[in-house]
Amino acid sequence: MSGWEVVAAMGLADAALWVCAVIPRPPARAVQRLVMHCGGPAVEAASPRRSEPGQPVRLMRRRGRAAELGAFRKALPDALDTLALCLRAGLALHEAVAEYAKTATGVAGAAFRGYLAELGVGRAPEDALESLARRYPLDEVAAAAAAVAQNLRIGAPLAEVFEAQAAQCRTLMLHRSREAAHKLSTQLVLPLVAFIFPVVFMIGLGPVALKIARLLGVVR
Repeated sequence: MSGWEVVAAMGLADAALWVCAVIPRPPARAVQRLVMHCGGPAVEAASPRRSEPGQPVRLMRRRGRAAELGAFRKALPDALDTLALCLRAGLALHEAVAEYAKTATGVAGAAFRGYLAELGVGRAPEDALESLARRYPLDEVAAAAAAVAQNLRIGAPLAEVFEAQAAQCRTLMLHRSREAAHKLSTQLVLPLVAFIFPVVFMIGLGPVALKIARLLGVVR
């Protein structure tokens, strides 16, 4: 075996690791059909159970709901700041929410329009806020709804409450971003060890290993 053949074999081994990691698994239904065609009833009995028909739909709904909550979490601080500005301009709470809902888009706009719809059917503001917190089960929404409802009961100004809750939401978002950044550094360890370090070792130590192999007579 020549030196170039050793280097080529090491490169092929590293490429095989890349292929195993990058190429996705085939769909379970296609694998099941192939097993049924090749192995017959015995292999079919040993194959994994087929997933329920509604399972992909439920998974898509859960992912859509998680994306909706994430979008509302990102838009909530700006929405609270806008409501605080409207309140400082002299508007009442329902007028400030209506003014924001006129131009708001996405999940935040739909959430506050739902709040206005509940006020329109005669519900109290505290009940409408509680319903809003149930529809969007986020810690930030629950804290803001509870603080606003408490200030409505005692008749305290609401602009400071909205500003404080907006600042708290931004602090929580910054904390989550830092946690995600710390987790990313640990998640990068496996790709570095599996794919980058072997290439570096092959380039750096490959010529030395070939010289030692020639001295020992392993390669020509």
